[in-house]
This record gives sequence, C-alpha cells and structure tokens, in this order.
Amino acid sequence: PLQLVYTGKFAPRWNTLEMTQLPALLAARGVAAEVNLVGDKVHDDPRDAGYKRRMRAALGEPGTSSMAGVIWHGGQPRAEAMRLAAACDIGLSWRHPELDASLELSTKVLEFGQLGLPVILKRTPMHEELLGADYPLFAASLDDVADVALAALDPAVFALAATRTSEAAASFALD
Repeated sequence: PLQLVYTGKFAPRWNTLEMTQLPALLAARGVAAEVNLVGDKVHDDPRDAGYKRRMRAALGEPGTSSMAGVIWHGGQPRAEAMRLAAACDIGLSWRHPELDASLELSTKVLEFGQLGLPVILKRTPMHEELLGADYPLFAASLDDVADVALAALDPAVFALAATRTSEAAASFALD
C-alpha cells in the first residue's frame, strides 16, 4: 500500500484527525494506503469540543490500527520517528486554512525533504517560495490531499516533488 506519514503533535489546526480518513478515501479511488502517525501529544482545543476524544479514538493503541489503514506508532525518539518516516512514501504537513498566513515553516517539511520524501502541504506564499508555484503536491482540502497522493503515484510527479523538498531542506542544512 501507499505509505503516508505524519510526525508531530495531534491538533485540529494540523488536520491530523482528517488525515485518518485518507486510507478510506484512497481505497474508494482504487488505491490501498496506510497513514502512519508518529507522536503522542494530543491537544485539546476549546474551539473544537471533543477533538481530543475523537483523535484518541482514531489512534487506538500504539502499534495497532484502530481504523482501517491508520497505524499509530506512539511517541518515538526523533531518530526512530525519522526512521519510520524514511520507510514511507509521502509526508503529510497539510494544515488548516487558519495557518495559511503563518510565517512558521514546519520542521516536518524540512525533515521529510532531508529524507527524500515528497510532502503534501497547503499552497501558501511561503510554500510557493520554498518549493515553487508549480510544486505538484499542494492541497487545500481532504479530497485534494487524496488527489495529489494519487498523482504522486506517477514516477515523474513523485520525482519532481521529492527533488523540490530535498533541495529546500538542503538550503537549511548546516555543515
């Protein structure tokens, strides 16, 4: 199956609950997929009553799949989180529209790029500057995420996206 990966905290504005729907959306489009989730901080959000309960239910227990195609690896040391991510095909760093104007660059984008993974993320001016306006894995909605994940099955699309994220990560590297 197509292996998608997210590492970090689980919070409404990080679209982590929505990510758990990707295996079913992709299956409906004829592609087997798994979403690998790494992390153990589930935030509660007063603007989204019940988020923490719903996210925990979607995660299940570490090392298990509570929903078809959703694998929660629990909290891991950074090296293990990166090892798990490197075994996957595509990184996820797709966030809520409230964060579109943020100048904060997600370390996930750089870490995944360092591993040679293409990343699905929101189109923002900062991301366009970082990866190019023609970066093929920009997504605005959950359906867009599924669509670009399918597009990344094309080796040329995958290679272009992986090259862009790797080059972006390299520009932040230190000797």
